[in-house]
Amino acid sequence: MVNAFVTMGKGHSAMEQHCMAMGMAGLSSPSFNSHLIKLTEENKLVRQHVLRNAHSAVRRAHMEVDSSISDSDVINIGVSYDGTWMKRGHTSKKAIIDNIPDVNKMKKAIYATLDHAMSTDDKPLHSRCPSGEKSWCFFNRPLRSKKLFEA
Repeated sequence: MVNAFVTMGKGHSAMEQHCMAMGMAGLSSPSFNSHLIKLTEENKLVRQHVLRNAHSAVRRAHMEVDSSISDSDVINIGVSYDGTWMKRGHTSKKAIIDNIPDVNKMKKAIYATLDHAMSTDDKPLHSRCPSGEKSWCFFNRPLRSKKLFEA
């Protein structure tokens, strides 16, 4: 129950009000905080596990693409931790969800999002991004659009 209220962005007082409205016994504030600390510790372990798995998967994928990379090589990959990726017109799930039955299409879409995220003005990396007016790639969107030339 603590996890549900924390996930909703609510705290002990909201859970207490809910319990009173439902005629349920609630948790004391110290008990709520104790559960919250345990959840925080468990979430940290889960995040570490997910990051280790992601690291291994990305390393394997890069090694499949570039056979010159060895196990001991450092691979420089740009990663956004600040949430700005959510404001770039696409989500990380889109590459997977749109291509669920086809693993090769899924890989291409994932590499397209990685290239897109690493792209700069000096070195644009949009060759794998989809094009057209409805593309999530702002760079490739106007390439197929007649509106670009009508203005």
